[in-house]
Amino acid sequence: MLRITRLFFATCLLSWLLSAAECEYMLDIPLQQPSLAALEIPAAVLISLGGRPETLRIMDGQDQAVPWLREQLHTSRIEFGLNSCPSQQQLVKEGTDGSLEMHFLLQDEALQPTGLSIQTSLQDFEQQVQIYGWDGQQWHILLQDGLIFASHRTTGLKNIDLEFDSAKFRKFKVLVSRASLEHHLLLRSIQRSWDETAQSSASGQLQAPTQPFKIDAVRFWQRFSYDSAARPCWLYPESAEMQIESEPKKHQTVITLQPQCYPVYGVKVQCQEKNFSRQVRVCQLTVNGEIILAQEKIWALDLPGLKKDSLEIRFPPIQDGKLQIYFQDGDIPALHYQCISTITPAWVLYFFVSADGLPFRLTAAPEEKEPEYDNAETIRQAQMQSPPVKALLLARQEKPLPLGYAALPASGQTRRWLLLAVLFSTAALVYSIIMATRKPAARE
Repeated sequence: MLRITRLFFATCLLSWLLSAAECEYMLDIPLQQPSLAALEIPAAVLISLGGRPETLRIMDGQDQAVPWLREQLHTSRIEFGLNSCPSQQQLVKEGTDGSLEMHFLLQDEALQPTGLSIQTSLQDFEQQVQIYGWDGQQWHILLQDGLIFASHRTTGLKNIDLEFDSAKFRKFKVLVSRASLEHHLLLRSIQRSWDETAQSSASGQLQAPTQPFKIDAVRFWQRFSYDSAARPCWLYPESAEMQIESEPKKHQTVITLQPQCYPVYGVKVQCQEKNFSRQVRVCQLTVNGEIILAQEKIWALDLPGLKKDSLEIRFPPIQDGKLQIYFQDGDIPALHYQCISTITPAWVLYFFVSADGLPFRLTAAPEEKEPEYDNAETIRQAQMQSPPVKALLLARQEKPLPLGYAALPASGQTRRWLLLAVLFSTAALVYSIIMATRKPAARE
């Protein structure tokens, strides 16, 4: 019995030691002279190393820890603005069916437009818009099926901007008429799902006026792009677990998430539905109960000529715990949720490299505190002198670490002792097996 017990413990020890291998990434650094390097951490890499940035470690070729400075990644983005394209109104003609025809001529100094805005004081409407360009002999269609609409009962359900390719035309005809039945029914359906009072009475429906559509102004504009100032970058890793529970009596859907990375600054919702609106409450689950983090509205709108959404919910960062999200469905069917991602900062590690330190690798020491290297000022001075070289991540070595996995410290001395322990355990296992088989034979 004692031999069997020893054999069991030897087998368990060997399995534990073999499973304690590190997860690490070798780094490719274009090094010509000692310099500052920058390593961006993708979501998949952060997840495989345990999901906590404070546990990341950079080791050199001598298995010594390399001091680093961790900062949130910032990049510039392409933003868009509008330049006004002044025009003169030449004709306004009302149709017997409630339609409205308008002609415009661009001023000589006006830029070539890429869109227009139809401004009106009406609060409930849905109108189809067609835009034509005049070449001196005939009209050419530029936009066939534009749609403008608004509902005063539903915040955000409004669109008065239309984009089109004006080519080289300087004279335009704008036709405004009733929306088609297809668009009419689609907007009714969207309004019912967006209705903030959870009612679908006739009084709240979009209006289809029989009188000509009232327009205050038509403004042509040209869209242009520019690089904005550097802004923080974020990662959107999917949750490790997502449990969905429907509560019909409470008219709500409850989703519980286990984040893969911390800290968590928010969530992003993805659904199959293209048009929807929901009130959402996000809570953190703790041993003492729920803590409300945020209460906001998410929505998506996908219509001809218009596609926009607001699907992110931000809140103060949390360092641990699951998330519980409540979606208020009201009297309409629950959404089909495809994925809910958590929002965490995109990190970059800055560190000094030299040829005698090659090769460098990225690993992690889970459950250890963030090291205090006291090198922030030195690294920031180096950043001001010259841009850092970009370090690239090569293929992952060994298996990924689960969140919170207590791995052994990454050092060469530790790995040598680990190897000796594995060899010793293997020898002990073989010896135990031999002795266990010999003694019964000797008794016979």
